[in-house]
Amino acid sequence: MLLSRELLSTTLPIQKTKEEYEALNKHALILIVAISQEASELPIKRVYIRQGNSDFELTRFLRPRMSQTPKDSLTRSVLGEFREDSYFPIPIDAIYKPGRLLVDFAENRTEFVLDEFPFEPKEKFIRSDKNRTPKSGETIAPFRLLQLMSREFLGITIEPGKPQGKQN
Repeated sequence: MLLSRELLSTTLPIQKTKEEYEALNKHALILIVAISQEASELPIKRVYIRQGNSDFELTRFLRPRMSQTPKDSLTRSVLGEFREDSYFPIPIDAIYKPGRLLVDFAENRTEFVLDEFPFEPKEKFIRSDKNRTPKSGETIAPFRLLQLMSREFLGITIEPGKPQGKQN
């Protein structure tokens, strides 16, 4: 989607195996890329899901990667100079229910609709799961999220003892 002041896009990689699905406590990982003409709008203040009258805030995984778009690029001339890449784990059960994925910028814009649900992943092991709710009290091992990131997103690498991708 193109906007006059920013671009937002999402990527939602889904687990490849049932074991990975369980190890991530029934979460997927969303990559949100925001591009703005105004540096003051970034980093994104809040990402959340609204279902009915309830909001569920997503927690950013790792710090946002802030960068600038290439100087002579069409992206910069049309959308802006300032870029943020952020990752957010999202419970699989949330994407099966009607709702909206919303973003609040640091300034100027709130309740920006990034995506709408429901969405049904194609993976049979997820569709056949009768209880897609994450297990209460269980956390996601950061290393498992990093493994998913390194497989699904370019530029993310994992080195023993240094489990973090390219970050500013």
